[in-house]
Amino acid sequence: MKKVSMYAAGAAVAAVAALAASQPANALPVVANGSFTVVPVVGAGSVTVNTGNITLGTTSKTEPALVVQAATPNLTLAINPGDAAVLSNSTLAVPAGTGAPIPVNFTLTVSGIEFTFDTGVTNSRVALDLATNTAGSFAEQFTGTLTNGGTTFFTGRPVTLSESCTQSVEGGAAGLISCTNSVVTIGAPPTVPEPASLALLGSALLGFGVLRRRRK
Repeated sequence: MKKVSMYAAGAAVAAVAALAASQPANALPVVANGSFTVVPVVGAGSVTVNTGNITLGTTSKTEPALVVQAATPNLTLAINPGDAAVLSNSTLAVPAGTGAPIPVNFTLTVSGIEFTFDTGVTNSRVALDLATNTAGSFAEQFTGTLTNGGTTFFTGRPVTLSESCTQSVEGGAAGLISCTNSVVTIGAPPTVPEPASLALLGSALLGFGVLRRRRK
């Protein structure tokens, strides 16, 4: 009976160890899942574009200091309204035209959580037209990864940044350009144990079954 008990315990330990080994090396307590909105800090300046006003030829913009306006679960574990958001490059590319992705390279860091973006695309573009009182605007989207989840989130999760910029006509003149950035990241899929791990777990359960029979 002692031998059977030792075999069962050994199998159980091996199964637990195998299951632990099947987890990602960078496994963290929580998967990143949610969104937060970033806006320019009041009084920190305004968004400017390389063409002065928003036109069909706008290809870059300069962002002032940014701050988190709102966040949704579970990113609120690390990101809260009022947190500063730091861009690695304040002058960002605006993909010309629509539907044509271009390579980009910038990071957005908030509360130690780092998002890196490598592709950008413009979804819509309207040129400012004072003669017709038409407001200028463009909407773009960047894609990348969560490159540093800190001690809170999984690193390596896909992430998107959607930005909407508008420029109104005020009293027959061009107004300031305002932009809102919404960062969204999705959670990791559940980890599926490897077949070998499942086999070891089955052996452990079988061992406990044998032990229970012997005791009866």
